[in-house]
Amino acid sequence: MKFIWAVFFLCSWGCSKVYFTASNPNTGQQVQTPPPVLVTPVPPKCVGTIDKTTENLRIIFMVDNSGSTLTTDPSQLIRVQTLKNFITKYGAKTNFTYSFGYFADSTFIFSPDSQKFINVTLKGLPASVFGTSADLTRALTLFTQIQGNGGTNYGDALGAVHEMIAQDPTSKLLWNYILVFMSDGQPTDVFDPVLPALRSMIDSVTTAAIAKGGLATTSMVLFDPSSDTQYSSSLENLSAMGSEGKGQFFDTNFPPVGGLAIDDIISVPGQSCL
Repeated sequence: MKFIWAVFFLCSWGCSKVYFTASNPNTGQQVQTPPPVLVTPVPPKCVGTIDKTTENLRIIFMVDNSGSTLTTDPSQLIRVQTLKNFITKYGAKTNFTYSFGYFADSTFIFSPDSQKFINVTLKGLPASVFGTSADLTRALTLFTQIQGNGGTNYGDALGAVHEMIAQDPTSKLLWNYILVFMSDGQPTDVFDPVLPALRSMIDSVTTAAIAKGGLATTSMVLFDPSSDTQYSSSLENLSAMGSEGKGQFFDTNFPPVGGLAIDDIISVPGQSCL
């Protein structure tokens, strides 16, 4: 089935530190990316909230795997290593469950039951989409074997997230939802006016969580080089999506002192950032 909504991103800082580098195409050596000449945005301020929370959280990671990511995140450092660091720090927390998906021309969600990715655009959601930290680790391992290609279908991916929440089986536990969405650019399946459409998609995710008796936050990670001609539009879109979803926005052109980690820019639903 073809989803018509959109997806969102969450990111944070408190795990092992990851520095952003680029590969020299001639030598293959990793070189430090020079800082762009831009005004540094105010950094996120959610340090410690997810570390201390006792809420039951469904944490959804949805990442861009379009063809351009072969250049913008060639080693999958941003999309994979930061999440592995997150698992190392929080994997033992029993009040957290996880889902991992990626999108290009279609959206794929990892199934904890089958231990493989399912093309949910064509086949619909698997019976179970939320699993343990071990399931997330397995998903990340499989993801490293999948080469980026195709477009950047935000709408399809966000639609999948909306359905994941809406179809989450009712249980005795009350779940709140966190979306972590990472992308390097513009949506290819959302048309003008783009920004109002993206805000509406984020609102639909929030509404789905409320209908389940919970709350949701959405945070965005942009890993598009500031030299890209579409950078300013991507910056505007993703920062607005983070604000709409009462989450945060992180631009990898401005890594924090000590490097990036996922947890410190995750906004826990119903809790104020420090």
